[in-house]
Amino acid sequence: MKNILFVLGLLCTYNITVAQTTLGIKLDYSTGLSKSKMLELDKDNRITYNFKYKGQENVISFGLSSRTQLGSFFFTKDVLYRKTTNTFDLENFTIEDDIYQRSVSETMHQIIAPISAGIEVGDMYFGGGPILKYGLDTERSVELTEAFVIKDRKFSAAFQFIAGYKLNKHIHLDVKYEAALSSIGDGYYYNSERVNFKTPPNMVSLGLGLYF
Repeated sequence: MKNILFVLGLLCTYNITVAQTTLGIKLDYSTGLSKSKMLELDKDNRITYNFKYKGQENVISFGLSSRTQLGSFFFTKDVLYRKTTNTFDLENFTIEDDIYQRSVSETMHQIIAPISAGIEVGDMYFGGGPILKYGLDTERSVELTEAFVIKDRKFSAAFQFIAGYKLNKHIHLDVKYEAALSSIGDGYYYNSERVNFKTPPNMVSLGLGLYF
Protein backbone atom coordinates (compact mmCIF):
# COMPACT_ATOMS: atom_id res chain seq x y z
CA MET A 1 0.00 0.00 0.00
CA LYS A 2 2.83 2.39 0.89
CA ASN A 3 4.54 1.58 -2.41
CA ILE A 4 1.35 2.38 -4.34
CA LEU A 5 0.94 5.71 -2.53
CA PHE A 6 4.60 6.49 -3.19
CA VAL A 7 4.21 5.80 -6.93
CA LEU A 8 1.00 7.88 -7.09
CA GLY A 9 2.79 10.72 -5.33
CA LEU A 10 5.63 10.58 -7.85
CA LEU A 11 3.13 10.61 -10.73
CA CYS A 12 1.31 13.64 -9.31
CA THR A 13 4.58 15.48 -8.79
CA TYR A 14 5.66 14.64 -12.33
CA ASN A 15 2.33 15.81 -13.78
CA ILE A 16 2.52 19.12 -11.93
CA THR A 17 6.10 19.59 -13.10
CA VAL A 18 5.49 18.88 -16.80
CA ALA A 19 2.11 20.65 -17.02
CA GLN A 20 2.37 23.87 -18.99
CA THR A 21 -0.15 26.67 -18.66
CA THR A 22 -0.35 29.46 -21.22
CA LEU A 23 -2.55 32.56 -21.25
CA GLY A 24 -4.10 34.21 -24.25
CA ILE A 25 -7.12 35.79 -25.83
CA LYS A 26 -10.12 34.03 -27.37
CA LEU A 27 -12.55 35.11 -30.09
CA ASP A 28 -15.66 33.14 -31.11
CA TYR A 29 -18.05 33.81 -33.99
CA SER A 30 -21.34 31.97 -33.48
CA THR A 31 -24.55 31.40 -35.40
CA GLY A 32 -27.82 30.12 -33.96
CA LEU A 33 -29.29 26.76 -34.96
CA SER A 34 -32.78 27.12 -33.46
CA LYS A 35 -35.71 27.06 -35.89
CA SER A 36 -38.46 29.68 -35.86
CA LYS A 37 -41.58 28.81 -33.91
CA MET A 38 -44.89 30.53 -33.14
CA LEU A 39 -47.07 30.38 -30.02
CA GLU A 40 -50.72 31.39 -29.74
CA LEU A 41 -51.39 33.02 -26.38
CA ASP A 42 -54.94 33.24 -25.06
CA LYS A 43 -56.87 34.82 -22.24
CA ASP A 44 -60.50 34.10 -21.33
CA ASN A 45 -60.70 31.64 -24.24
CA ARG A 46 -59.69 34.29 -26.74
CA ILE A 47 -56.45 34.52 -28.73
CA THR A 48 -54.72 37.71 -27.60
CA TYR A 49 -51.21 37.40 -29.07
CA ASN A 50 -49.33 35.52 -31.72
CA PHE A 51 -45.74 35.37 -30.50
CA LYS A 52 -43.19 34.12 -33.05
CA TYR A 53 -39.52 33.46 -32.46
CA LYS A 54 -37.74 34.38 -35.70
CA GLY A 55 -34.12 33.63 -34.88
CA GLN A 56 -30.88 34.82 -33.40
CA GLU A 57 -28.43 37.33 -34.81
CA ASN A 58 -24.86 36.12 -35.28
CA VAL A 59 -22.84 36.45 -32.09
CA ILE A 60 -19.25 37.48 -31.31
CA SER A 61 -17.73 36.50 -27.96
CA PHE A 62 -14.30 37.67 -26.82
CA GLY A 63 -12.14 37.61 -23.73
CA LEU A 64 -9.32 35.78 -21.94
CA SER A 65 -8.28 32.14 -22.13
CA SER A 66 -6.09 29.83 -20.06
CA ARG A 67 -4.84 26.54 -21.49
CA THR A 68 -3.03 23.84 -19.53
CA GLN A 69 -1.15 21.10 -21.36
CA LEU A 70 -0.37 17.79 -19.66
CA GLY A 71 1.16 15.38 -22.11
CA SER A 72 -1.50 14.63 -24.72
CA PHE A 73 -4.27 16.04 -22.48
CA PHE A 74 -5.43 19.66 -22.27
CA PHE A 75 -7.64 21.75 -20.02
CA THR A 76 -8.97 25.20 -20.98
CA LYS A 77 -10.79 27.90 -19.02
CA ASP A 78 -12.16 31.00 -20.74
CA VAL A 79 -13.88 34.15 -19.49
CA LEU A 80 -15.70 35.89 -22.35
CA TYR A 81 -18.13 38.72 -22.95
CA ARG A 82 -21.08 37.85 -25.18
CA LYS A 83 -23.89 39.94 -26.65
CA THR A 84 -26.85 37.94 -27.99
CA THR A 85 -29.93 39.30 -29.80
CA ASN A 86 -33.11 37.27 -30.32
CA THR A 87 -35.76 38.57 -32.73
CA PHE A 88 -39.53 38.00 -32.60
CA ASP A 89 -42.77 38.96 -34.29
CA LEU A 90 -45.55 40.01 -31.92
CA GLU A 91 -49.10 40.22 -33.22
CA ASN A 92 -51.47 41.95 -30.79
CA PHE A 93 -55.23 41.28 -30.80
CA THR A 94 -55.99 43.05 -27.51
CA ILE A 95 -56.64 46.47 -29.05
CA GLU A 96 -60.31 46.93 -29.86
CA ASP A 97 -61.07 47.39 -33.60
CA ASP A 98 -57.38 47.11 -34.43
CA ILE A 99 -54.58 44.57 -34.84
CA TYR A 100 -50.90 45.36 -35.00
CA GLN A 101 -47.80 43.32 -35.67
CA ARG A 102 -44.38 44.42 -34.53
CA SER A 103 -40.87 43.11 -35.07
CA VAL A 104 -39.36 43.11 -31.56
CA SER A 105 -36.13 41.94 -29.99
CA GLU A 106 -34.24 41.24 -26.79
CA THR A 107 -30.49 41.76 -26.42
CA MET A 108 -28.69 39.96 -23.61
CA HIS A 109 -25.27 40.97 -22.29
CA GLN A 110 -23.51 38.05 -20.59
CA ILE A 111 -20.25 36.91 -19.09
CA ILE A 112 -19.69 33.28 -20.09
CA ALA A 113 -17.12 30.84 -18.70
CA PRO A 114 -16.51 27.88 -21.04
CA ILE A 115 -14.54 25.04 -19.44
CA SER A 116 -13.27 22.12 -21.50
CA ALA A 117 -10.95 19.15 -21.27
CA GLY A 118 -9.85 16.66 -23.87
CA ILE A 119 -7.08 14.96 -25.78
CA GLU A 120 -4.70 15.94 -28.56
CA VAL A 121 -3.95 13.74 -31.56
CA GLY A 122 -1.05 15.28 -33.43
CA ASP A 123 -2.04 18.87 -34.17
CA MET A 124 -5.76 18.08 -33.70
CA TYR A 125 -7.59 18.25 -30.39
CA PHE A 126 -11.01 17.08 -29.24
CA GLY A 127 -12.87 17.80 -26.03
CA GLY A 128 -15.92 19.09 -24.25
CA GLY A 129 -17.24 20.56 -21.05
CA PRO A 130 -19.73 22.97 -19.45
CA ILE A 131 -20.38 26.63 -20.22
CA LEU A 132 -21.49 28.77 -17.27
CA LYS A 133 -23.33 32.01 -18.07
CA TYR A 134 -24.04 35.10 -15.97
CA GLY A 135 -26.45 37.76 -17.19
CA LEU A 136 -25.29 41.36 -16.87
CA ASP A 137 -28.20 43.18 -18.50
CA THR A 138 -31.03 42.67 -20.99
CA GLU A 139 -32.48 45.26 -23.36
CA ARG A 140 -35.96 44.67 -24.80
CA SER A 141 -38.46 46.31 -27.12
CA VAL A 142 -41.14 48.10 -25.13
CA GLU A 143 -43.86 45.89 -26.65
CA LEU A 144 -42.37 42.87 -24.89
CA THR A 145 -42.32 44.50 -21.46
CA GLU A 146 -45.91 45.68 -21.96
CA ALA A 147 -47.23 42.27 -23.04
CA PHE A 148 -45.39 39.99 -20.61
CA VAL A 149 -44.26 39.63 -17.03
CA ILE A 150 -40.54 38.91 -17.37
CA LYS A 151 -38.39 37.32 -14.69
CA ASP A 152 -34.81 37.23 -15.93
CA ARG A 153 -32.52 34.47 -14.70
CA LYS A 154 -29.00 35.59 -13.88
CA PHE A 155 -27.45 32.14 -14.22
CA SER A 156 -27.77 29.59 -17.01
CA ALA A 157 -25.63 26.88 -18.54
CA ALA A 158 -24.82 24.93 -21.68
CA PHE A 159 -22.54 22.09 -22.75
CA GLN A 160 -19.93 22.32 -25.50
CA PHE A 161 -18.21 19.87 -27.83
CA ILE A 162 -14.97 21.06 -29.48
CA ALA A 163 -12.77 19.97 -32.36
CA GLY A 164 -9.70 22.09 -33.05
CA TYR A 165 -6.43 22.41 -34.89
CA LYS A 166 -3.14 23.93 -33.69
CA LEU A 167 -1.47 25.94 -36.43
CA ASN A 168 1.41 26.32 -34.00
CA LYS A 169 1.79 26.67 -30.25
CA HIS A 170 0.46 30.23 -30.37
CA ILE A 171 -2.51 30.01 -32.82
CA HIS A 172 -5.39 27.57 -32.31
CA LEU A 173 -8.53 27.24 -34.46
CA ASP A 174 -11.64 25.35 -33.37
CA VAL A 175 -15.23 24.48 -34.19
CA LYS A 176 -17.62 24.26 -31.26
CA TYR A 177 -21.18 22.99 -30.89
CA GLU A 178 -23.00 24.56 -27.93
CA ALA A 179 -26.03 22.71 -26.55
CA ALA A 180 -28.04 25.02 -24.28
CA LEU A 181 -29.68 23.76 -21.09
CA SER A 182 -32.43 26.40 -21.32
CA SER A 183 -35.11 27.43 -23.80
CA ILE A 184 -36.04 30.52 -25.78
CA GLY A 185 -38.63 32.42 -23.77
CA ASP A 186 -37.54 31.20 -20.34
CA GLY A 187 -38.56 33.88 -17.86
CA TYR A 188 -41.53 35.13 -19.92
CA TYR A 189 -45.01 34.83 -18.35
CA TYR A 190 -48.44 35.61 -19.77
CA ASN A 191 -51.74 35.21 -17.94
CA SER A 192 -49.77 33.74 -15.00
CA GLU A 193 -48.38 30.94 -17.17
CA ARG A 194 -44.86 30.47 -18.48
CA VAL A 195 -44.28 31.25 -22.14
CA ASN A 196 -41.89 28.63 -23.44
CA PHE A 197 -40.98 27.90 -27.04
CA LYS A 198 -39.32 24.64 -25.94
CA THR A 199 -36.55 25.57 -28.34
CA PRO A 200 -33.01 25.64 -26.89
CA PRO A 201 -30.73 28.41 -28.22
CA ASN A 202 -28.11 26.00 -29.58
CA MET A 203 -25.20 27.46 -31.54
CA VAL A 204 -22.22 26.47 -33.64
CA SER A 205 -19.06 28.58 -33.36
CA LEU A 206 -15.76 29.17 -35.10
CA GLY A 207 -13.04 30.09 -32.61
CA LEU A 208 -9.61 31.65 -32.68
CA GLY A 209 -7.24 31.38 -29.73
CA LEU A 210 -3.99 33.35 -29.48
CA TYR A 211 -1.65 32.15 -26.72
CA PHE A 212 1.56 33.75 -25.51
